Amino acid sequence: MAGFSVWTAGIAQAQTISSDIGYPSPQAALKALYARRPDVQFSLQNDWIIAADRVNATVWSFAERSNPAFPAAVKRQVVQTGGKFYIAMSIMCGGPQVACDQLPAEFQALNQNIGSSGN
Repeated sequence: MAGFSVWTAGIAQAQTISSDIGYPSPQAALKALYARRPDVQFSLQNDWIIAADRVNATVWSFAERSNPAFPAAVKRQVVQTGGKFYIAMSIMCGGPQVACDQLPAEFQALNQNIGSSGN
């Protein structure tokens, strides 16, 4: 989709996973996840809609209209490689470039906090 930036980052040893969130837009991803209720559980945190997909070990974050990065989707999935677990992250952002540029660092910090809490 034109105007969207996509980043990929892996946590732990900078592993890179596909940058594709699996949908053409954040709105399409959110709609598809809503259709999978109750397998996907939703909550609100600040100005983000959180979709927890336990079947696929994936947590999605969707910027609400009040979020400067709107429309944006962040997909974080637990993957196992070589006996180690990683958080693979893909981001699709259609908001202003400044807001979109901040998303990778913000979510990498969240991912590191998740990894730290397991130690």
